[in-house]
Order: sequence, then C-alpha cells, then structure tokens
Amino acid sequence: MDSLLIREKLQGALGTIAHNKSEDALALIRLQLEDGPLT
Repeated sequence: MDSLLIREKLQGALGTIAHNKSEDALALIRLQLEDGPLT
C-alpha cells in the first residue's frame, strides 16, 4: 500500500474525529447557555 494513501486515510479519520469533538463541545456549550451560567 502506498504510504501517501495511508497518510490521506489517517488525515481523513483524524479530521472526522476532530470535527466530532468540536460538535460535542458546541453542544455542551449550547446546553450550558440554555440552563444559564453554572454557579
């Protein structure tokens, strides 16, 4: 298997993981804003 192809697959997977984590973070922030500031 070509190392360039492997690298592209890895970057695609990492990009998906990073996107999912940022979506989770935004969802958490949205929940906290709806509930009001945590004191």
